[in-house]
Amino acid sequence: MANTVMRILLGVVILIVSVAAGYRWWEERQANALVDDGNAAIEAGNDFAAKAGKAFEELFSESNLEGFPGNRDALRDRVNELAGELAKSAEQFRLAVTKFEEAESHNTDEKIKEYWGLKASAVTKLAESKEAYRNAVLTYLDAGLTDREALIAKINAAMDAASKLGKEYDDMNEQADKVQKENASKFKSS
Repeated sequence: MANTVMRILLGVVILIVSVAAGYRWWEERQANALVDDGNAAIEAGNDFAAKAGKAFEELFSESNLEGFPGNRDALRDRVNELAGELAKSAEQFRLAVTKFEEAESHNTDEKIKEYWGLKASAVTKLAESKEAYRNAVLTYLDAGLTDREALIAKINAAMDAASKLGKEYDDMNEQADKVQKENASKFKSS
């Protein structure tokens, strides 16, 4: 009888351990799928930003700046298109943030969760930087600006904000990379 009780208890313990391991595996699988989705959103955000890059440089050419405010209406469609691309970029980065934050809430290793939290914070700064660049672009349409000097001052303020956010992104991303490097064995290989 004691032997039977021991076998039953052993079976129950094995069952509990198996269920717990299966649950952890399932949580990690779901979290990794969310991270994959987040990484795909970052790629899409980068694609929109790259598409906007050349148009951004052209918009802020010396000839466009010199022609302001007389060229405001002529630039309106280009400004709106470029602002739209930057908004799409920021939107994709925000989507990535939600995916990383959701992954972080799953039952996974604490260092992996720390990494995902840092990535979410970094990508938030990246989204905010794209919004700051968008604000610089939309400056051309600001009816309150009536001369080139005021335009340039407002553009410079938006560009400084974007640059600061870009630096914050770099710093946070570096922290995340450090956590990943220090805990390389805990991360899935791509």
